[in-house]
Amino acid sequence: GDSDSDNARGELDLPGLFPGAASAAGDDDAGSPHESPHVALARAAAGGRTSAPALQAAAEGMEASPLATLERFALLAEGIVELVRGEDSLELLALARATAQSALGSVDGGEGATALLRLIRSLTTGLNAKPKPVTFAKEQAPELIGELITAACDAADGETEICVGVDARQLVELLVVKCRPQEVYTFLLEALCGSDLLPAARVRGVDVLRTTLLAMQDSKRHMFLGSCFPALLKRSLVATISAELMPTYIDALRNFAVAFVPDMEEDIAETDPATIVMSMVSVFLLKLLPQALPLVAPIEGLELALCGSADADAGCPTPLQGESEPKKVCSPSGIRRPGSASGSSPAKSLRLRRPCGAASAADADAALTALCTLARDGAAASSRGLLPLLEEIELGDPTGDGGGDLELSPLCLSLFVLLTEMPLCWHRLQPQVLPVMLSPARRLNVLMRSCYVLVSHTDDAPDVVNLGEACTNTGSGSAGGFAARPRWVHRGLELFGRCAGPMLHLAAAHNQKAFQSLSGPLCRWHPQRTFQALLEALASTGDIEREARGALFCAVRDAMQRFAWPCRFEMYRNIVKKCRVDSIIGAVVTMFKDDWWSIVQAMSPDEDRKDLAEERARLIEILKATLSGDVQIVDGMDTLTASLNIARLVALARAPAGAFLRASLRTGIGAVANAGALDLDALLRGVSQQIDFELRLLDTSTGVGGEGLADLAARAMGEALGRSGEEAAVDLQAMKRDRITMVAHLVARVREVFAAAET
Repeated sequence: GDSDSDNARGELDLPGLFPGAASAAGDDDAGSPHESPHVALARAAAGGRTSAPALQAAAEGMEASPLATLERFALLAEGIVELVRGEDSLELLALARATAQSALGSVDGGEGATALLRLIRSLTTGLNAKPKPVTFAKEQAPELIGELITAACDAADGETEICVGVDARQLVELLVVKCRPQEVYTFLLEALCGSDLLPAARVRGVDVLRTTLLAMQDSKRHMFLGSCFPALLKRSLVATISAELMPTYIDALRNFAVAFVPDMEEDIAETDPATIVMSMVSVFLLKLLPQALPLVAPIEGLELALCGSADADAGCPTPLQGESEPKKVCSPSGIRRPGSASGSSPAKSLRLRRPCGAASAADADAALTALCTLARDGAAASSRGLLPLLEEIELGDPTGDGGGDLELSPLCLSLFVLLTEMPLCWHRLQPQVLPVMLSPARRLNVLMRSCYVLVSHTDDAPDVVNLGEACTNTGSGSAGGFAARPRWVHRGLELFGRCAGPMLHLAAAHNQKAFQSLSGPLCRWHPQRTFQALLEALASTGDIEREARGALFCAVRDAMQRFAWPCRFEMYRNIVKKCRVDSIIGAVVTMFKDDWWSIVQAMSPDEDRKDLAEERARLIEILKATLSGDVQIVDGMDTLTASLNIARLVALARAPAGAFLRASLRTGIGAVANAGALDLDALLRGVSQQIDFELRLLDTSTGVGGEGLADLAARAMGEALGRSGEEAAVDLQAMKRDRITMVAHLVARVREVFAAAET
């Protein structure tokens, strides 16, 4: 057309696209340039006639395209008919997908199964057409891959009267061969990342995805793997997979990844696609561990169980065929009841408590075996050796992802170490295990690094720390359920108590030089950071039995005491300065008091005062760190009590060591001659002022009408203590007053004994 108005506006020249259209130049019947496209198309189809009857007839003629029905889709797929102008293929595809989903969702089959069978056979006929497949079937079939895989799995279970399983499986195989692999890959990966596929369909979908990628050219396959592996990592393992199907699904994921391992007989460059694919396969397999282990071995708490009892062995998997029954021996971390004589009470060992609704022992063992095989193949595919990987687990960022979706994270490697220490798993992971002849110090480095990483991974929604006893729960481990949480902290604490703690004592007996320094080639696991993380995890993690919590604290304390005294003091000071948990700081100050006082008492009076001066400097440093600064009595009672007990101990100490130590804590003339002396009176005055302020605050505070959070907390605490009825609520104000009053009495006692020591 020669219309200046249309060209000036940049609009589509509709009259020029249809024969017989009216000329736009100077024709009054051409209509306004602002008319709708539907009217313009009707005008063009009417041959330029602009009368109302002509336009209506043309519009009706255009809308008389074939109806979008399943039979129309089937005829197009078989190549019997072709798409006409104006017919929407997307509408036909949506209808076919809705038909398939409706048939798959029905229980009794019937008409839905018949329609689904018609759809499957029409696509099969179109893809088998000679000399080449029907274009419509080739283009639309990949978009139905999710429904077709589900149909194959559903029919295989006999859920419908009309069996479509064989036809569906044949169509899926034909679809992979006849259609473009890139299209099949795109729609199949979308289905696997969604939430509509049934667990059995996911297993078959992973196998089909492997076949599709293997059909691609080797030079292009690694580019698709770079996006496929991260997508499967994020949405592959879901808690809806049943325990019976979990081993099969884990094996399917392993077979999927291992299929792309290239032949690495010759040395090739690091930038070669084969090397890149090998690295991606290794990371993919190892990164499945954080997702699979909570589903394979769910836990809900940590407790102590009698060694060799059926209760203690309940969580252990049954041996594989051909393996001998493991001997029931006491764990190296066996713990006897405090205060009982040796042999008077049976030893106990730490045990992860399984949820009540967990899978049977046979299913759990089969899944654990599949997981061990997956981890073994992942370690074998790594370009680096297993030992260098485990000895260099990153501690700077223990909760990081390693730098990307396809980078090894510290958690993956720590879980591999945890897997090697689980019952019977060491045999299943061979030869990808730590060497048997590895020295205890190097093995301890691997274990302690793994413990630190695990206890650093707190759950997203942590439980409120209970008052000691484990709460019962009957959760079944469904998605988001109680038992489905990974509980890495519990696993890390159990790994320390059962393996790392005993290994530390063995390493100390083997080579004491490894514990003369907090760094160096023999001690590379950052003891200060690791012990602080273990203690904080003990104090802030719920679902740990009171007895197990106490046993773990004793294990941490005994492990710290294996270090030389200067190293031990550095750990104490580091925890006191960096930790923010009052109970932990109070316990560490008490540990310092016990160790420090035994060393001071062991010094003879005739010994050089240089050593005693060093101990006095350590005392001043601890008192200054705990009594100075902003002190809150209610929240810091444990720390204040432990520090004031040290001051009282020094005040009551006998000469000559007592007088020498007190000289650095006095004010006035006695303190001037001591460089770095501590003004204990000023620190005590600051504590006293804070005591008075908090007591006045309690006296002036008034209650608010209604039941607030404080009242709910008081009632919950009373119920936890066994109270019931109207007297269930605990008087929190009275408890706070008692705590403040106790610290006040202790401050007064310290002043009293220091005054007596002056005379």
